[in-house]
Amino acid sequence: MSGGIWHCREGRNLVRPAGMDKSSELLSIGSADCLIALPPTKTGFKAGTLVDIVPLRGGMAP
Repeated sequence: MSGGIWHCREGRNLVRPAGMDKSSELLSIGSADCLIALPPTKTGFKAGTLVDIVPLRGGMAP
């Protein structure tokens, strides 16, 4: 799981990592409003990849 920041744009739910790398992972979870479930990979993920999330702080309502 990775901390994420959720937002809605043009009717689409979008999420981005809250931190830039693994060394800041614990700090990024503190500012996250969702958790992103990402399988391990050596190549990373491209923008637009569908991911599963776990909403925090009361859900995903804008």
